Amino acid sequence: MRVLAAFAAAAFVVLSVIGFREYSRLDLHPKLWLVAPAAVVGTLLLTLLNAGEYTCGAVLARHNPDFAEAMTVSVAGGAANLLPLPGGFLVRNYAIVSAGATFAGAMGGTVITGVAWIATTAVIVGAIVAGSDAALGVPVVVVGAALLVASAVVILRRVPGRRGRLLLLSLVGVEVLTVAVEVGRYWLVLAALGAHPNLLRTMPFVSASVIATASLVFPGGLGVREALAGGFSAAAGLPGAVGIAASALDRVVVTVMFALDAALLALWRRFRRSAAPPTAMAGNEGGR
Repeated sequence: MRVLAAFAAAAFVVLSVIGFREYSRLDLHPKLWLVAPAAVVGTLLLTLLNAGEYTCGAVLARHNPDFAEAMTVSVAGGAANLLPLPGGFLVRNYAIVSAGATFAGAMGGTVITGVAWIATTAVIVGAIVAGSDAALGVPVVVVGAALLVASAVVILRRVPGRRGRLLLLSLVGVEVLTVAVEVGRYWLVLAALGAHPNLLRTMPFVSASVIATASLVFPGGLGVREALAGGFSAAAGLPGAVGIAASALDRVVVTVMFALDAALLALWRRFRRSAAPPTAMAGNEGGR
């Protein structure tokens, strides 16, 4: 794992250096202050949406987490994705199993929500791309729709009736909003680099993020996402250097925000632990 992480980090650094060097030679007019709302607002919204996705997966495993648990797992999972392993996946599974669910149930819930995310992203990206390239976009929509239908069948079997339908609608809603936030964040990052963003130009980054994360090869798709973004950008009328630079810049600012979120979470948990003993002692005395 250490060798893989070192290789991924080296690939990221090399690609970033090349990307920013080539980007600096382009006649663009950056507005770097736009990175701030992309980082702060984008990361906050993704944290909330990831908490919602975790809740859906937990319900599939017969566990009903409260808001505090869902947010804790969301922040911890985001920070764990920086490690040389599928951190977010492991954090979610551990949290659900620790709450009393079976390992199989936890795995099933986490996998189904992951597939729903990939499927929803594929449908949206494919539909947008189909407007300019039907030969590429339509097959992506078909594959995404098939995966989404398969996910729906599994969800409704696990949670039948009205509750299952509400769960399915909630999960799809969370994933649609997640894609929307990703699009908005990349739009701002491209604008910060002076790359004249539009809806189609954000698609390479959304696609690269999903493929790199789903590959589980490198930690958080480190290096893979940047390479894919650079390669996909040409199809959207962007120089490869802009694709690499935008992906690298987004990763850096989001990583910083997740690190800050994790630090705040650690302080909050420490505060809760320090406040817990008197309450626990009072409860024990009352029980006697």
